[in-house]
Amino acid sequence: MVNINGQNIIIVGGNVAGPSAAAKAKRTNPSSNVILFEEDIFISTASCQLPYLLSGEIEQHDDLILYSAESFLNEKNVIVKNNTIIKEINRRKREIYYLDKENDCQKIQKYDKLILCTGSTSKKIGLITGNLKNVFYLKTFKSFLSINNYLKTNYVKNISIIGAGYIGLEVAEALNKRNYSVNLLEKRDFPLSEFDETASKIVLEQLAEKGISFYSNIENFHFDIEENCIKNLRISNQESLHTDLILIAIGIEPNNILATSSKLEIGKSGGLKVDKKMCTSDTRIFAAGDNVEITNFITNKPDYFPFASIAHDCGHVAGANAAGNNLSFTSVVKNVSLKLFDNCIVKVGLNQNEIMMYGYNFKMHDAVEYNKSKNFNDRKLCYAKIFYQRENYKILGASFIGGDEVVGMGNLISFMIKNNIGANKLTNINFSYTPKLSSMINMLEILGRKILQN
Repeated sequence: MVNINGQNIIIVGGNVAGPSAAAKAKRTNPSSNVILFEEDIFISTASCQLPYLLSGEIEQHDDLILYSAESFLNEKNVIVKNNTIIKEINRRKREIYYLDKENDCQKIQKYDKLILCTGSTSKKIGLITGNLKNVFYLKTFKSFLSINNYLKTNYVKNISIIGAGYIGLEVAEALNKRNYSVNLLEKRDFPLSEFDETASKIVLEQLAEKGISFYSNIENFHFDIEENCIKNLRISNQESLHTDLILIAIGIEPNNILATSSKLEIGKSGGLKVDKKMCTSDTRIFAAGDNVEITNFITNKPDYFPFASIAHDCGHVAGANAAGNNLSFTSVVKNVSLKLFDNCIVKVGLNQNEIMMYGYNFKMHDAVEYNKSKNFNDRKLCYAKIFYQRENYKILGASFIGGDEVVGMGNLISFMIKNNIGANKLTNINFSYTPKLSSMINMLEILGRKILQN
């Protein structure tokens, strides 16, 4: 704990990184004045769970509200000013100028340290402009409420989702479970193109099995507008898709309008440049969350990791250091999982295209094995692939498809990468075995044996 009496620590942005930074700053320096500014009325929500709220698996949307302004003040002793828009940062005077939307007036707040947690925004399709009533993005709690309200108050049968990445697939499953007819459009050859082709083909088979129509290589499309709604998507000269609702899920990008206008240094991804202390190019301004670049552990280059767990950890470091501590956040091994119907899909590190782009001399092995003993009817085939450097066995990446157990496999590979444990050590691990939960020979051990044989 440090004690710098009365300093103003201002956090801009809520959701994950902002509350994490604010709470840590107040714990680190209880005598400081910590104020969190948020444009929305919701300051902290479990937004990663929105597809499950949309599917009905989570019944009450209030269950996703982690903190209100009142509860955050009561529990964390942090003042929250929601319904505010930060208009400008005056770095010379150390002031922010903001609009109080509730009272419709401009105000000024001085800061000693400022933490920018402005997050990310949904990528837009330039062709679709204007305020079309049936076009949505699922990014925030407020956007979910808008989608859900439209579904309740309008006739909706056919839904088109543009983008077959993580969010697009999760939403496709959610709406399929609610018996909507779902079309999934993607500009690349396969869904989940960030993964290897084998994983993408398995996903494609599962979509077909569930009755979700997948359209690939959709670079351009045209549409008809009726009563301020898109009604038909023309994806070729021959084919037109009638649609009652469109959801765009083509990715996200850093929200750094405020940082750019303040002339803070921005990286190639559009994320703010920060050091290991989460400090920007201005020593009094820190940043954390989906608006920053973080070093990729494998490549040792700046990268973009818009994930809630990383945003929380970065916020923790930024809050501590803004309050006078000296913590570090160094680098990240990308570790992503997706649950799609009864399959869990995991990607750790780099994929094959990235490995080739960076010029690594690599080897690859894959394996297929059941996740349980043959005497159990609920067993299923699991697929695994691993990449490593030929000369020293350093792991570059891995992917898995199977039951929930593959999340643990991904976490173990991530640990091995971060601690420089080579792929040739996979056979040294004593894996647990119980017939109803695991196979006698673990998938990772099978990969390890293949590695030692070559």
